[in-house]
Amino acid sequence: MRARSDVTVVTIHVDDVNDHSPTFVFPNAVNHTVHVTSSAVTATGRGYLLVAVCQAVDSDDGPNARVTYEITNVSSTSAAASLDQFRIGRTSGRLTMRVGTVSGSGGSENATFVIAVRARDDGWPPLSTSATLYVVVVNTPMVFDDRAWDDWSEPGASTTHPKYRLDHRCKKMFLYFLLKFKKTCLYVFYSLCFFCVFLNVLFLLLLKLQI
Repeated sequence: MRARSDVTVVTIHVDDVNDHSPTFVFPNAVNHTVHVTSSAVTATGRGYLLVAVCQAVDSDDGPNARVTYEITNVSSTSAAASLDQFRIGRTSGRLTMRVGTVSGSGGSENATFVIAVRARDDGWPPLSTSATLYVVVVNTPMVFDDRAWDDWSEPGASTTHPKYRLDHRCKKMFLYFLLKFKKTCLYVFYSLCFFCVFLNVLFLLLLKLQI
């Protein structure tokens, strides 16, 4: 009796199990603060200012690795805060701040906003991770206050201030001319040394010829 056989193709689909939660690249435990100037967010007019780009990665595959973002809470101890002050791109993670939501003042206090951001994957059941981002609105009138330039060792003086740039250029020019003067002095010194050696050799030669 002849043995009989057949061949068929079996396709096996291995579905990824959603067993990894998103992990924040930014903000994280070490890098979690961004700074913006008060002049940028107190300007008149409408619109949103880009202040940060949040990023999270997921070690799963396919839809389980797709990450979306949302803001869950906004708070501040130094300024009025509400959820509508900030927006975040659902898939891009681009965090923007509504212009005109912070009142500028002449004081030295900066406004700090604490933003809770959640990253969620598209798996089932969905897994999520939260992170905290600090947005510090730097009070630029204080940073650029001329009184801060009475003492050039003032900590926190801005390197973008015109007085700093002028003084910095003067210092660079002084150092440049000082270096050039030093090189010139060295050149003259070595030239004199060479000339003295040349005179000594010439004197010795003349002395030998006389002998």
